[in-house]
Amino acid sequence: TLMYRLAKSHGKRRFIACMVTACLAALAGKVHQNLVRHAQQGHCMRGLVFWTFRAGQSAPQKTMLRSKPNNAEDATSAVKEVAEAAADQAYISFVDQFPIAAARQDFYGLSCTRANVKRRFLALANASGTNASEALNIFGPDLWALTLSTEELMKRFDALRAVADSESEVLEFLRFAPRSIGTTSAEEITGRGISNMRARSALGAGYELLVSPIKLLFKALARRTADQVGSDPAGIEEVSAEALKAADAKQDDERRTATIAIFGPLSLFLVWVCYTDLVYGGPIHSKGLCPASAIPSYNIPDAEGNTRLPCSCAPLWKWYLAPQVDPNGSMFSAPSI
Repeated sequence: TLMYRLAKSHGKRRFIACMVTACLAALAGKVHQNLVRHAQQGHCMRGLVFWTFRAGQSAPQKTMLRSKPNNAEDATSAVKEVAEAAADQAYISFVDQFPIAAARQDFYGLSCTRANVKRRFLALANASGTNASEALNIFGPDLWALTLSTEELMKRFDALRAVADSESEVLEFLRFAPRSIGTTSAEEITGRGISNMRARSALGAGYELLVSPIKLLFKALARRTADQVGSDPAGIEEVSAEALKAADAKQDDERRTATIAIFGPLSLFLVWVCYTDLVYGGPIHSKGLCPASAIPSYNIPDAEGNTRLPCSCAPLWKWYLAPQVDPNGSMFSAPSI
């Protein structure tokens, strides 16, 4: 009714113009909404330029609509950060397990700078078919694999996969014996097989447990030797040849001093024993010394009164040790005839 009155009062032409203008306005609003929705959803290409006209302006203006950030790039950078952190932790563990090699930045001709150790660790993770974090969990307790070149490491993994039934068996064996890949050559892996190497690793673990106190001593000595080099603790700066020569000279002086301190008194003692044996028949009551002198089974007299010493040495156990340990003589019984 309103349109009819408008057409009747202003004429048919004005009515048609109003209708066309309303349709164009509705169409323009719909197109604008669709463009905005597609731009927000990332369906438009990055850098696509749209020309829009604003009310009251005669010249067009350029408006840039960009899509959302690339999630793939963010995921890739996050993976690289995790791998880099695992490689840094692997180098720290390498310094703890091989302090001399890390300090001298060399392991029998193999470069052990921080960058090279990290590079070999990432190659180790790639060769084992795991990511850097999982490789650190597998090989972190024993990083002998990092004392190998990348080429030798790949040969050993190829040999290990050749004797294994599946990839899962390879990973299971590496979790059980991470040192094997670093201490067993490719030829030995091919000849022994998984079962043989697993048994050897179990025996080796038992041996390592038995000698663990001695290993702690040697590890402390190795750290002391590494401290004498005076290299960069972070492993970034290369150690100079002069520093290595000075460290070698200091180690030689310490070995010479230790040799004199240990073998000097021992040599004097042997000379004294030989002299008393030649002149008096022995250093103790004209009797000599031997390992059997302090063993109870050789010193306790039997029914015939013999001590069963294999020589004429002094029975140290009978004369000196037994009265201090067991004055009544009830601890050890006499051997049977």
